Amino acid sequence: MAEAFLNVLMANCIAETQWSPGERTYAGELSIIRARDSLHEPEAYAQWQQYCSRQIQAREISGSHATIMSRPYVLELAARLCELLGTRSAAIVPANLEERAECFPQMTT
Repeated sequence: MAEAFLNVLMANCIAETQWSPGERTYAGELSIIRARDSLHEPEAYAQWQQYCSRQIQAREISGSHATIMSRPYVLELAARLCELLGTRSAAIVPANLEERAECFPQMTT
């Protein structure tokens, strides 16, 4: 597991140093979901505005970058994603997710 994590970390570092948007900007809606206990200050995400022609919507959820994919934080993340994606996607995560957690084993601790 540690090796897989390191491989992902290395791939992210390489992508971060090699990617460039050029002169392009994104014309669609962009939302950033920020973990409340993040190491980065909220202002750090303002750098993304230069790549987006519309105002970026920032959402904050409980947890940290390392914990948002585990319960109970992932439940809040799923709810925010459903809100952002709209009502058509609300069926992805049922309203009573807490009671039906066994249907989503990847969301358990």
